[in-house]
Amino acid sequence: MDKVTGRAILIVWPANRFDKLGIPDTFKALPAAAAPPPDKPSISLTPPPK
Repeated sequence: MDKVTGRAILIVWPANRFDKLGIPDTFKALPAAAAPPPDKPSISLTPPPK
């Protein structure tokens, strides 16, 4: 779970199942972020070092 960056908040497909998702207990118990998010998102196609 150390790679989790967020959570799903909506179901939008199929359209007839559009719905808001609740907050599971797993996310309610997360500690505060250690650092603020980056100014710009970055996308890398290279796997992180092991």
